[in-house]
Amino acid sequence: QVLLKLSSERAEAAPFVLQEQGIAHNTTSSTRQPVAFVPPSVAPYQTHEILMPTTEKTGRSCAWYPFCKANSSVCGGRWRDSCNVYGKNGTKTPPTDEELKLARKKEFKDQTKHCFWWPICTQLSHECGGTRRDKCSIYGKNGTKEAPPLEELQRMKNIYLAKRKAEERENAKKGKKTKETESD
Repeated sequence: QVLLKLSSERAEAAPFVLQEQGIAHNTTSSTRQPVAFVPPSVAPYQTHEILMPTTEKTGRSCAWYPFCKANSSVCGGRWRDSCNVYGKNGTKTPPTDEELKLARKKEFKDQTKHCFWWPICTQLSHECGGTRRDKCSIYGKNGTKEAPPLEELQRMKNIYLAKRKAEERENAKKGKKTKETESD
């Protein structure tokens, strides 16, 4: 019933207004032609166009990222063949799939992860492959050194974490003392 009532009520539409910033273009002239504003049906009393703020689209990175740092809309590299730097008609020779894979591993979040065998293996997981226990090139399944028992590894991690927490508590105490002296 409410919808029937609303649909039966007719609002008087706003008069047409010519706007200088219209959308229509004259193909023979470079200047914009005035366009009649027609209010939308949901807002019949609207008298002028409401421009929406535009946001810059970040787009996609090139298919050859991180070698080609340009946005795919700039270099055309949404697909490997279409990049104007490393694609079929590109200016540079493209890296191999293995080089691309390694570069991406270094570029992305694996960069900050420790090896599974940390703190014994001091490399990051993308350097030694130690994202899993058997993948580390030093202590993994085909590693260069014999892996210590898991209990030893856990004990070393606990020691490190206990030292780190103690340092954090010490720094927090120092921070409180400096705040107290500043307020005095």
